[in-house]
Amino acid sequence: MNDRRWILDRVHSAIADVDRENGLPDLSREGIDGGIDALVRRFTDEVEAVSGVVHHVADIDAAARELDTLIRSNQITSLAVSRDPLARAISSRVIGQHEVLDPEDNQDAIAEADMGLTGARLGISEHGTLMLAPEDDHGRLAALLPPHHVAILATSDLVGTLSEALARLGEEIPPTITFVSGPSRTADIEQTLVIGIHGPARVDIILVDDRESGTT
Repeated sequence: MNDRRWILDRVHSAIADVDRENGLPDLSREGIDGGIDALVRRFTDEVEAVSGVVHHVADIDAAARELDTLIRSNQITSLAVSRDPLARAISSRVIGQHEVLDPEDNQDAIAEADMGLTGARLGISEHGTLMLAPEDDHGRLAALLPPHHVAILATSDLVGTLSEALARLGEEIPPTITFVSGPSRTADIEQTLVIGIHGPARVDIILVDDRESGTT
């Protein structure tokens, strides 16, 4: 068997389960048993495995205190805040010396911001991945350009698998979806890993437990 035939056979084998009618692979997988507590544990473990940090808080006020600690401990002087309602609600509770940038009004300044604060549409526990689906590019830039990204995520927005995340979106899939799994990683041909070259070098997730009180 020559190399060309070997490659084609591998491709044919990989797409054997493709839905011929819809042209999409079967993404269904078994979920994570154990309810929300199991989702939280798995999500936290997976995020930490890729050098991210999860901060567990009980409500919005606790989330604001956690954000304030992150801002002060990292000597943040400028914060780009996306238009996500939860991110804005929490940011408004933090009083400090830092400058708050609205990405829509200060798009050129986003890349110079010390920290970007966004919401997250969903969290996928099996991979410790954030699904970001901002309504505009400004929110996406706030997550990708500053060297430090802080995302606000409610426990009610945790799902087990990618297929569950897509099912949660239903028919209204946003035109742009960004998946974030920890800080940006880049490796060269010699497999030398560098953090933060093409995106944030640090990712913190403030996970707000909204099972009883809600997030508003």
